[in-house]
Amino acid sequence: EPDVIGRLLEGSPFRLGRFCDSGNDCFVIQQRYWRRDRGIAAHRLIMYELNDNMAMTMANLIVPEIVTAHHLAHERWRVDHSRPVFTYNLMQIAAGFMLGGLSFGHNSSSPLQLQQSQRVLQIGMGGGTATGFLATMPVDLRIDVVELEPTVFDAAKRWFEFPQSPNV
Repeated sequence: EPDVIGRLLEGSPFRLGRFCDSGNDCFVIQQRYWRRDRGIAAHRLIMYELNDNMAMTMANLIVPEIVTAHHLAHERWRVDHSRPVFTYNLMQIAAGFMLGGLSFGHNSSSPLQLQQSQRVLQIGMGGGTATGFLATMPVDLRIDVVELEPTVFDAAKRWFEFPQSPNV
């Protein structure tokens, strides 16, 4: 509906929530929309409250084929773990391969397969977007995440669909 898309674009960014860590640093969950081709695109971010130009993490959101009034409830937009967009997360993921910690091999049954079961240790999780991407890979990957701040973990679960799987 053009009216709904207009309302999303006019009000962007939207503040969805707020949390503070044990050091009293506070963060805001934002959702941003912008026009793209003939539709819209959307991201969800964790922003430092005192500097709204500085993001802690960002996730691409899945844009429905038809945007209706139902989508004015920003919590209903789903995170697209298959397409990381935040440069920091992209570098985290790429570093595992560039530095040789992760590698892919080829065999006749699967064109893309990890050579063996591999482990990833992620220290600090932000919104868990890098973890979410790695968890979507069709490979035998074990991911251990260490996050000292319970409020960051809670935000990742609530707003960024942090993966709840045996491999994470």
